[in-house]
Amino acid sequence: MLGDLHRSNLIVLVQIVFSIVGLGFAYIGAVEYGLISMMIAAILNEYSIDISEQFDQTDAQLAFSTELEVIADFLSFGLIPVGLLLTATQGGTLGIITIAIYIIAVAIRLAHFNRPLEFQSYQTDEENFYLGLPLIFVAVILPILYLLSYLLPSSVFSVVIMIVMIALAAAYVIAKPIPRLKKDWMTYLIFGVIFLVVAYILLSIFK
Repeated sequence: MLGDLHRSNLIVLVQIVFSIVGLGFAYIGAVEYGLISMMIAAILNEYSIDISEQFDQTDAQLAFSTELEVIADFLSFGLIPVGLLLTATQGGTLGIITIAIYIIAVAIRLAHFNRPLEFQSYQTDEENFYLGLPLIFVAVILPILYLLSYLLPSSVFSVVIMIVMIALAAAYVIAKPIPRLKKDWMTYLIFGVIFLVVAYILLSIFK
């Protein structure tokens, strides 16, 4: 089964490792480290395609890489946010319902884009637009949102995060073109994520 594993898959495997670690941190309540792991996974995800394109791969290896990337995305941008939400809501009923809605939306989006193009009922100009909100943006939105947890009572913050997660779920599956970030802006966004990683490391130290 390892026959189609290509050396270009290494960065995806590292992303999966950070996703699993982040999920573990989220479930035990180490929120800062869960967020840090998710942001690192997002940075790895952003560069995984560029790195993969530097190598020649067979059709079998490309198909294997695609499946591996889908699993990595589900872990990074599906299960880590779910773990963080579960911690924030302390396993309440509304939190669990929100988790179900969010995970269904993540699964639908991944399943839609994992199909051949001829089976995708909605398409858009990939060079200039996203179709719906890409999953990776949760790794920017949630770390910014969680800064409010240091200011708001936990009961209020849990409501805020549930509302945001439901909004994200809707944005994932809505068939609406969203302007794609230019290369320069994406670079600035990556630096912003790195800044947030450092900020949460400091917050975890001085908490």
